[in-house]
Amino acid sequence: MRSVTMSAPIQPGATLESVLMGPVLDGHLALWDGANRPTLWRTDDASSLAARLGRGGVARSEVEPGRFRESGLLDRTSSTLFVPDRYTREGGTHATSFPLHAGDQPTADADALWAELRTWLADVLEAAAERGDYVVLEHGGYEFPQEPFALAICVPAEGGGAISSVEAAPAPRRPPWPAPAADARAATLSAPATRDVIRGAAVFLVAAVADWSVSPWTIGVTFGRVPS
Repeated sequence: MRSVTMSAPIQPGATLESVLMGPVLDGHLALWDGANRPTLWRTDDASSLAARLGRGGVARSEVEPGRFRESGLLDRTSSTLFVPDRYTREGGTHATSFPLHAGDQPTADADALWAELRTWLADVLEAAAERGDYVVLEHGGYEFPQEPFALAICVPAEGGGAISSVEAAPAPRRPPWPAPAADARAATLSAPATRDVIRGAAVFLVAAVADWSVSPWTIGVTFGRVPS
């Protein structure tokens, strides 16, 4: 039997609920419960939590066939988030704990939040390309519409190497995306997959999401395997 080792003790009688996790921005992250209800929490260890997320090492929940989002365990009584490893070690799974605070309001302006998301996402996209995953930004939660979305993917190129592509729907209307045709439903850009191109895709994805007129904390990050 596999065991779960926590980095902090769980109080007797505590109830852990599975939650989906959004990006950490301005020290806050959104968590979605099983009823698809989001709540915003502040963490005192934002840099450590942000570094754990999006790199392929955190537990995932399947939200659609072959599509996954990172998930944790929330103890509401102690306001503690446990972030389990994706892979077992020595017959068990380790989970890192992060104390949370509810009700605190973020202070950063929208431009600062989008800039922070771009910086974090560049690392996420590079790590995803290395392990053969694609990344999609969509509305968060367990249930969400097929559009809008912003996708980054690297696929093998004929003759060797790889091609990095970004796709977004609806077609973005702000730079650095080129102006779309009046009847364009979506937009796609591709280039040889150098490290700078892969990381630079974060600029295009965040620009597309900013066009949706939503809060950055409503965004979910979806992962899937690049088709072979």
